[in-house]
Amino acid sequence: LVLAGIAVSLFFIGATSALMVAHRASMQTLYFWMIGGFANKGWDEAMILAPFAVGAGLATLALAPILAVLRLDDAIARGVGLPAGMWRLVLAVLSVLLASASVAVAGPIGFIGFLAPHIVRRALAAEGDVGMKALVPLTALTGAVLTLGADFASRMTPPWLDAPAGVFITLFGGLLFLALAPRVSREATT
Repeated sequence: LVLAGIAVSLFFIGATSALMVAHRASMQTLYFWMIGGFANKGWDEAMILAPFAVGAGLATLALAPILAVLRLDDAIARGVGLPAGMWRLVLAVLSVLLASASVAVAGPIGFIGFLAPHIVRRALAAEGDVGMKALVPLTALTGAVLTLGADFASRMTPPWLDAPAGVFITLFGGLLFLALAPRVSREATT
C-alpha cells in the first residue's frame, strides 16, 4: 500500500513536471533543475561530481560484505561482532554524499535509487542468492543505463516539449512501481 501511494504520488509529480516544462514559466531555470536533467551540462559539472562519485562508490563497493550482513538482521550483525548502528551511519553518510553530489549537478532525478535495485534483483532472481559484491556494481551500472536512457529520450522529444530526463525517469518509475505493488503485497502476505 505504501509503495502504491509513493508510486502514484511520484507519477503525478512527473506529470506535473511535464506540464511545467510544456508551459514555460518565468522561472524556467529553476523548473528544469527541480525536474532534473542534463541539458546545458558539460565536462565542468562532470569533473565536480567525479571525485565524490568515485570515492563514495569505491567505499560502498569495499563495504559490500558489511552490507550483506546488515541485510540480514541487526541481531545477526551483532552476533558476528559487527556494530550495526555505526555501519548503518557510515553507509548512510556515503549514500547522502553520492545523492547530494548528483543532485547538485543534475537536479533531483528521482526513482533511480528505487528502480535500479528492483530491476537488478528481479533480473537476478533466477540466479539465486547473488553476493553484494555483484549487486552493488550491477545496481550502479543499471542506474547509469537508466539515466542515460532517460537523457537520450529527453533529447529525442519534439522541440516544443523539451522534457528533461527527470520527467522520463519519474513517469517510468511511477508506472513500474504501480506494476510491482501487487507483487510486493502478495509476497508480503505469504
